[in-house]
Amino acid sequence: MMCESLMPRLFRTILPLLCMIACMVMMALGWSSPAAAEMLRIGHPLCHAVSQAVAQGDRAPSPFACRGAPLGYQKGTLWLRATLPARAGEPDDLSLIVHSSRFDRLGVAFTYADGAVERQHVRSGDFGPHWRAGGQLAFRAPRRDAALTAVTLRFDKVASARLLRIRLVGEAQKAPRRPRFIITPGQTGDVTQAPALLHGQEGGVVLADKAYDSNALRTIIAKMGPKRSYLQTAAVRSPSRMTR
Repeated sequence: MMCESLMPRLFRTILPLLCMIACMVMMALGWSSPAAAEMLRIGHPLCHAVSQAVAQGDRAPSPFACRGAPLGYQKGTLWLRATLPARAGEPDDLSLIVHSSRFDRLGVAFTYADGAVERQHVRSGDFGPHWRAGGQLAFRAPRRDAALTAVTLRFDKVASARLLRIRLVGEAQKAPRRPRFIITPGQTGDVTQAPALLHGQEGGVVLADKAYDSNALRTIIAKMGPKRSYLQTAAVRSPSRMTR
């Protein structure tokens, strides 16, 4: 009976601690946000063309229009194309992220400076390895010696062009970082594990509650070089802000 009552109590004690540590580490790591990626919008820089019926083959119609909104594509094929600027000194390790799955078929073509074209495609309900959490589809541009110069997308029977969200992201932007977890006994202060959680990390913001109220920890954070640090003090409820 004692063991049965002890386990729920232990779980209620550990769970909030894990959540708090996870929040602190996520902020310390400075996870990149989608806003850091290059958004591809119709008209900027996506040009468009429409096939009134579902297109046969992968040859896009011409010309593409770079102004106005596409019309009459819901029962046919919507083509979108973006010409990419030269990325001097940057590797073409890029991925196209599409936030939509309301279509019959989606094809992506990556065009390179040497004329090569690499194609990938998915169908509704069969997204294979391209599926990502949050209803996203990811298409990675194969790495080549030649630079990536353009991306072309074809949507068959897409529901709405206005709802399409398309981003071009680099490898560093989309690579997830693994959070660190350290479970401490109930009688051990959380702040004792903060140096280990932050060791070797780089970030722009550190957020922690009053359990991490420590001048020694503030010194460690200052040496890491984040732009802002929010540590709630034990004496007051409002956060103590330290800005560099």
